[in-house]
Amino acid sequence: MTWSRSSSSPATSLRRSTQPNRCVFSAERRVDQLTGLGNRAGLEIGLRSVQECAETTKHATLIIDCDHFKTINDRYGHLAGDGALRSLAQHLSDSSPDLQIFRYGGDEFVCLLPYLDDAEVVAFAESLCKSADTALLPYGSSVTAGLALPVTGEVPWATLARADAALLRAKRSSRGTVVLSAAS
Repeated sequence: MTWSRSSSSPATSLRRSTQPNRCVFSAERRVDQLTGLGNRAGLEIGLRSVQECAETTKHATLIIDCDHFKTINDRYGHLAGDGALRSLAQHLSDSSPDLQIFRYGGDEFVCLLPYLDDAEVVAFAESLCKSADTALLPYGSSVTAGLALPVTGEVPWATLARADAALLRAKRSSRGTVVLSAAS
């Protein structure tokens, strides 16, 4: 872009010239650059979507944590840690193409799981986490997870909070497990 002395300022010209690109940047802001999964902003959109369809579809919330992630970084370096996160993200994505998956924090991922039967979604979450361990095997790590099933009338953010509390209980008691949150 060239600047010329005109009645409009360079800033105004720049705003005008970049206006069509805002949609692209907006979409990019919802994707985690390391893993290619949705990020926290994308998760907010996903939770709103879950809330909008709550009357017709139940969604469990699963939070998966990479066990002892700091040790991977300290032992093998940060590039290896990045590789572990990408490997886990890819494994989760490949496991079920319909899954909504988001990078929630440094080494935590949230999966929004649509389901019909409580027992089936619990079994699926346990199976997903057990198979996710294979993605982290080269790094000497595993996953621990918290799972929450929605309670009638509960907003998705409350279900997320219960899944997070279940994850904390799992990390304190026994790594490499999935802990189901009690309904509140």
